[in-house]
Amino acid sequence: MPYSIITDGKYQFFLNDLIAARWVRSARDIADEDRLVRKFRGIHELFLRRLHRSRPDLFVGATREFLLATIRGWMRLYEKGLDALRRDHPRTAVSADLECNGTNWSEFFGISYSGLRFLSDCSRYAEFWAERSFRSREVFGSLEARAVFMDSDAHRRFYQLWSEDKLVLLDDFTNGVPSFDFMQQVARHGLGARDAFCHENHWRIVFWSEDVEEAFSTFTAKDWDAATRSQSR
Repeated sequence: MPYSIITDGKYQFFLNDLIAARWVRSARDIADEDRLVRKFRGIHELFLRRLHRSRPDLFVGATREFLLATIRGWMRLYEKGLDALRRDHPRTAVSADLECNGTNWSEFFGISYSGLRFLSDCSRYAEFWAERSFRSREVFGSLEARAVFMDSDAHRRFYQLWSEDKLVLLDDFTNGVPSFDFMQQVARHGLGARDAFCHENHWRIVFWSEDVEEAFSTFTAKDWDAATRSQSR
């Protein structure tokens, strides 16, 4: 039986995530680089208009090569997130479907309703890297590590706690802080330095339960290295 998303203040954001995921799947076959850039700029502007936002300076100064690399990196992280949702929450004959805006998205992606509830986390993970890459070469250079980290237990545990409202952090744009960036700070400073590194990064704690301490209090730089190191090295 199909389920529909309840229309509330987050509906437009979630619909944008669904449309972006569909765009990523269709754009992976675009070989013409100029066409890919044009299409990306078009859908990016569309999303901003739908959210009544404007970012006229986002791409200022970016070379064509850098913009292409960022678009493809964003697509890579998005697709990997979708693959993980499809693996962990496959659409089956007995699973519930998600329908909204006239589309059965579970049928389209092969992901059940329970899995598509996590789509916003997947979207934010890719979006954060792409947006911050325009401001930080360090973030841009972290693409491979971020892709590898998505296979880690720490990544999965982080978003499980997030889904249960046991751990929610927002950045200075009131967007969710991704697992990679939070766990990187934990590895560098320890969970006991939470207030200090949240303040330094302009993060606001919305939810924080004892389960966070239990899950990550022993997470070290060695664990971080293992979680972000490609097996092919």
